[in-house]
Amino acid sequence: VSGAHVLAETLTELGWQLTTGGTDNHLMVLDLRETEMTGSDAATRLATAGIITNKNMVPYDHRSPFVTSGVRLGTPAMTSRGFNDEDWNWVGYVIDKALRCDEDQLPVVAMEIETYLSDFPLYTHLDT
Repeated sequence: VSGAHVLAETLTELGWQLTTGGTDNHLMVLDLRETEMTGSDAATRLATAGIITNKNMVPYDHRSPFVTSGVRLGTPAMTSRGFNDEDWNWVGYVIDKALRCDEDQLPVVAMEIETYLSDFPLYTHLDT
């Protein structure tokens, strides 16, 4: 939950809207209604950069459930890999970068993420 608070604060400081203004748990929904970007577009951009999210409807959404105006973000998977508050701050910045950069820069963002994650392996191997 602490990491989710840091991520929510970072995204808010960068100018992104969250449906509830923050979070009280491990989830949050990025509200894209004040942008031209749809939830589907944002989820695709983030996936191209290596960040897996889900498009999500927001309250009073004017877009269809197949497109949406939001993206749901969660923290458990990366917390399991050992992320701390400083890492969650970085995640906020890299999400911002992936959503704002030119589409041809998404592979560069993906490489940046891959490099960063190399310090956080999915599984640790035990020597026997």
